[in-house]
Amino acid sequence: MKNGFLYDIAVADAEARLWFKSTSGAISVEKHPFQNYFYVDVEAFSGLDVFYSEVEEVKLRLFPRGFKQLVKVSFETQAEYRSAKRLFERKNVETYASDVPVYHKVLAPHGYVPMTLRGEEYRIEPLPMKTARFSLIKGPAGEYALHFHAGEEFSVRGPLDTVLLELSRAIQKYDPDIVSSNLSYEELRGLAREARRRGIRLGRGEQPLEGRIFIEHSLLERIGLTGLEERSGFTFLPPTHAARVSYGRMIDLRQSYVLLSRGYAVPRRMNLNIPVRTAWEIHLYDKGGLIIRPRPGLYRNVAVLDFESMFPNLIVKRNISYETVNRRGVRRRPRGLLPELIEDALRRRLYYKGVMRSSSGPDTRWADERQSELKMILVSSYGYSGNNYNRLGNPLTFEWINRYSRRVMLEVLGYVERQGFKVIYGDTDSVFLQGDRASAEDYERLALRLSERVGLPMRLDNFYEWLFLFPDRDEKAGVAKRYIGVSNGKINAKGVEAVRSGVPRIVKKAQLRIVERAVRAKPGEELKEVLLRELEAIYEELYSARPEDLVAGSTLRKERYLSRNPVLIAAQQLRSNGYTVAVGDYVEYVWVDALNPNPYLRVQAWKLYDGRGLDMKKYTEILDRALSPILLALGFRPEVMLGHLYPTGNRSLPPPA
Repeated sequence: MKNGFLYDIAVADAEARLWFKSTSGAISVEKHPFQNYFYVDVEAFSGLDVFYSEVEEVKLRLFPRGFKQLVKVSFETQAEYRSAKRLFERKNVETYASDVPVYHKVLAPHGYVPMTLRGEEYRIEPLPMKTARFSLIKGPAGEYALHFHAGEEFSVRGPLDTVLLELSRAIQKYDPDIVSSNLSYEELRGLAREARRRGIRLGRGEQPLEGRIFIEHSLLERIGLTGLEERSGFTFLPPTHAARVSYGRMIDLRQSYVLLSRGYAVPRRMNLNIPVRTAWEIHLYDKGGLIIRPRPGLYRNVAVLDFESMFPNLIVKRNISYETVNRRGVRRRPRGLLPELIEDALRRRLYYKGVMRSSSGPDTRWADERQSELKMILVSSYGYSGNNYNRLGNPLTFEWINRYSRRVMLEVLGYVERQGFKVIYGDTDSVFLQGDRASAEDYERLALRLSERVGLPMRLDNFYEWLFLFPDRDEKAGVAKRYIGVSNGKINAKGVEAVRSGVPRIVKKAQLRIVERAVRAKPGEELKEVLLRELEAIYEELYSARPEDLVAGSTLRKERYLSRNPVLIAAQQLRSNGYTVAVGDYVEYVWVDALNPNPYLRVQAWKLYDGRGLDMKKYTEILDRALSPILLALGFRPEVMLGHLYPTGNRSLPPPA
């Protein structure tokens, strides 16, 4: 469709309906004759009795090379297709394209790319789509609570008939293109079928959800509309279905679409391409990326040099693919399928990263959503390359990617150490370097030299005047992906309480406060005495804190947990008091009695807090855990430093004045 984009596909018996939206807002439907099909060996087909619409003998290409004579079996109805597929699987008859999504079979002859405007392949802002959100919770007495948000918000309680009717009225009134909810796709389909039986419509078309995009709100919040567009375009799936697949599966989906559209016989997903090797060979070659454990401590003038999309770049540059590798090496010709599949995604990601750095306002957020989703897809192209559930997977592909990455990292480490830098941490595609007198400009020049030397793009990701690397609980080694750095007076933290959601506000501030005080200590000051004074003030403030500064919280990820964790208890408390809480909602609570044998009495939902006493011993433990790694990195024993504050050993009382 000119000036429009494809956003949904519905397949019925003998027909496929393609839903488009124009940039002006008009909705249109293209109808195409369509019969679902798969391919089977000629001899195998002749021995089985199945209902089919038509058969055609065809010659298809095999991956990676060769041809095969097959029978294309087409079916008039989806029920006949599924029945024949089950029969062939029970008989262990090899079929092709039988687990390729039906949407790929519809799209392959036409060349449409879902959620993409022709001529705007590098679009930044999201496509023009109207959105709505609802949550539906079933109460203990069987009644339902509906909350709807679009142009306005409303809530309604009652039996299923009532809430379905109100939901349908709201959807018809606001006519959204995208509807997000707290329900899984399976739950939503069940709800839509219930609505259809009552003569109530949620979609725009003949099928229950046809003509709109339905997605879990928690996913939409995480990846954004633009991230969903990238996911849909990469997988060649309508966004409703692209939203439901894992990142590894996305790689497989793109592979199956490309093979199908090029006339290949697409094998089923379970892959047995596993070379037989000795245990010694596996020990030698089956290794991951190179990791240099952090050296705990406090460092000055530290740079983080990072390869941009290291693994995808290696795949493309070295032509690493399922069919180009063997035990001895990697063939440079012909061009491999895997590099071809990811090269455009890699190019797009680097483009959007550039936009993100150079733009402002909403463009920054949209570009970040796009590059973040592409990053996850590209990372998965590496991890999924040797997976047995990748229909083309080859463990040697995965191993050669790792082997080249280790070679590159070893070359980098050797070079920087020869230049006089100290490597304090390395993690697969990034390296933390310390040079006593090095400036940010020195590190930028070093990154350029390394890029030229190894042939992969590398850049200065960050420069820290101060960097804390933290030890593990045994204090024997550093913890990966956990640090606090100070850059241009600003603190950047990763993996610690200060940046974790749900940590009480006072604990977050205390952790950063100790860091700031340590790095701003004046020459001649006794650091231990400085920190003891700061710690005393922090713990005094903890015991005099307002309840709102002690609020913890978490996102309700699912309805059922193996244990009675605080967020689930708080959510149940809220629901019992008439609040609507859906999966994906952020739930706040306070600790009132952490050791109570009844888990429902350990916390209280913040919205229900009645002013009772809080469990200060629990909050002291939380604060201790946040501050101890910093003290260790500074060379102090936490139990000694904190023991000065509590000479009696009673941590449930404030420190003595």
